[in-house]
Amino acid sequence: MPKDKSAADMTQTTLPFPSENEAHLDISTLENWLLSAANTIYTNDNWNRFTYGIAPISSADWGWVQHILASLKENGRAAIVLDIGAVSRGSGSKNTNRERDIRQKFVEENLIEGVILRNLWM
Repeated sequence: MPKDKSAADMTQTTLPFPSENEAHLDISTLENWLLSAANTIYTNDNWNRFTYGIAPISSADWGWVQHILASLKENGRAAIVLDIGAVSRGSGSKNTNRERDIRQKFVEENLIEGVILRNLWM
């Protein structure tokens, strides 16, 4: 991935989870807008951020993680808080699962140093 002077040495982020402010939106309108925006972003990406795959619109966690990776310097580091589903969705499926496939590529290329699972309801 091409790096430039604006690449980060380190980043820490929590991905954008749906908020109460979005509860009033008509879901079909929102889905159509998101699908259109995602297709534009993925197909016209000048920064090659999504080299590990295109994350599904319904769970774009690994799209965000790829964006963060592309924003780091060669030896940059990131700490990312993900929903627990990001580490498990699609794992048991024998069918193709884009999210699982992206996650597998991150593991195979040794891009993940650690995972901490927390039960927030304890």
